[in-house]
Amino acid sequence: MVPGPTAGLPRRAIRVNLTLRHGSSVDLGKDAAGPRETPFMLHEATEPMTDFPPKRDPEERPDDIPVTVLLAEDNRTNQLVIRKMLSPLPIRLEIVSNGLEAVEAVKANPPDLILMDISMPGMDGKEATRRIRDWQRDQGHPHIPVVAITAHARDADRAEIREAGLDHFLPKPVDREALTDHVLRVQEDLRRKAGASGPSERPAS
Repeated sequence: MVPGPTAGLPRRAIRVNLTLRHGSSVDLGKDAAGPRETPFMLHEATEPMTDFPPKRDPEERPDDIPVTVLLAEDNRTNQLVIRKMLSPLPIRLEIVSNGLEAVEAVKANPPDLILMDISMPGMDGKEATRRIRDWQRDQGHPHIPVVAITAHARDADRAEIREAGLDHFLPKPVDREALTDHVLRVQEDLRRKAGASGPSERPAS
């Protein structure tokens, strides 16, 4: 029989400490008198165990950089649909309901990507984007990609939208694959910039 790792040690030196999931631990041991069982001694663990780590998406890369996304959309159903489409992606999502709120949200916490509905009450997406571009120029802030979410597909509509400063189009109903592609493009750009500035740095938003 192959001696175990505790062979040759005094019996009183053989002890096992088990930490339980609920935060307590159990001391098991034998005294010098022989194989008599020692009663369990319960005491609070100094560091409670954490739960099992959450499941990871097998396609998720460890160096994924979260993309901050601002969605400006007044329709509650559309908000929920787009939120669900974005849920598998590594993003931080903020939702506002009109153009004025979008402008204020950008000034308070500039996102990496803006999804801008064109037809909203009060201030529409075109006027909101004009004001965001003015703010960026005044502040010297880097360009923020703005994607128009619109049912207006005519060339004249698209030309007017581009003149307002929007970069891309997502026709309604929104296609999940096209939406995902916009987010991943921005994420790749952030990853490239982070790699250029150092492994622990993220470009200022």
